[in-house]
Amino acid sequence: MEFFYEFLYCVVAAIASGIIFYIILSVLDESILQLFKPIKKVVSKLKRKALIRNISFLITIVLSVLIKDFFKLGVVGFGIIIGFFNSFTDVIFETGMAAPKKDKGFKIKKIEK
Repeated sequence: MEFFYEFLYCVVAAIASGIIFYIILSVLDESILQLFKPIKKVVSKLKRKALIRNISFLITIVLSVLIKDFFKLGVVGFGIIIGFFNSFTDVIFETGMAAPKKDKGFKIKKIEK
């Protein structure tokens, strides 16, 4: 039962920190600095974006575990690190919450008499 609670703490921390870091990173990306524009140019030219994103996901998991072990963090710290890396890759690859929004608004038709 303890494993379930630790897993739950990790997931909640990852979701909360993912949202917070997404807001921070997207503001930095849309600011005058355009911090991630050079990286996005390179990523947009890639032919196999999905493969690269999956490989980067595996790399971020390994990095997260290494950072957690190096700093001797608990499950909440591990969740925060996972949330950061997840939001970072979402902003870079423009997926998840950072995916381009499609205009789903209503169009008003002009009625001619």
